[in-house]
Amino acid sequence: MKTRVFYRLASSDFSFSENELYDLERQLRLDGLLKSGRPGPGGGTPATPETIAMLLIALLATDTKRGAGNVSKHYGLFQPSDGGKCGLTGASCFAEALATIIASPESAAAEHVIEAGVVRNLDVATIEYHGGDGGVLVSKFGVNAQDAPTILVKATIDGDTLRHFAAILALFQDEGQADA
Repeated sequence: MKTRVFYRLASSDFSFSENELYDLERQLRLDGLLKSGRPGPGGGTPATPETIAMLLIALLATDTKRGAGNVSKHYGLFQPSDGGKCGLTGASCFAEALATIIASPESAAAEHVIEAGVVRNLDVATIEYHGGDGGVLVSKFGVNAQDAPTILVKATIDGDTLRHFAAILALFQDEGQADA
């Protein structure tokens, strides 16, 4: 499946048009964050968990296309603040953790995620999830802020939306149409 098809199928989850999403994708390609598919009919960027994760990070971390690649890379490469791995996915960076969540709707990561997001003015990314004891746990990525301001600029994607994206990607993988 190509990203254009994904945008169409997931359009109810976005407050952007397919063309706006494609423009953002094109900027991420120009910034070197996404690989181009083959040109021409049937071409386009493959909708992989990694590609969709970078697009989601761009949507969370910035309001404009200009510089979206640099900002997405910045947040995407954030490592867990505690120096270890993401408590939910075992990933070593935020982009990898998001991609792991949307790689399979039946995975433990997808089933337990509550939300994923960024706190722009703290330079932090977070993934909230249900722990084994029913409590809420947070994997924090980025700088460990000591004195957090009382006003936070936060953008999030809820777990249901991430599971929906995972289901769309899985539908095409299950049908052997990942490159359709």
